[in-house]
Amino acid sequence: RVPQKYTDDKEDSDLSHLGTWVKHQREEYLIYQKRKGKAGALNPTRIAKLNKIGFEWSPGRQEERDDAWNEMFQELDTFRQKYNSTKVPQLG
Repeated sequence: RVPQKYTDDKEDSDLSHLGTWVKHQREEYLIYQKRKGKAGALNPTRIAKLNKIGFEWSPGRQEERDDAWNEMFQELDTFRQKYNSTKVPQLG
């Protein structure tokens, strides 16, 4: 994974902008998906090149979502066991 603020040891290196470039590719990919391949800076050829080198389009996000979902599910189950209901009141 390339952190967004990735820098190389060389101060004037083009790699100092690699993290920003990678983030931009991921953003353009989302645009590409929403527009179903129409317009945008990312095209099928570029996507194929990135896929060929194992580019991670959404690194770690699915795991984070799964963890968050499982945590909330556990809270709901605990609530259900305590109150014999899944009707959780909303705050506000």
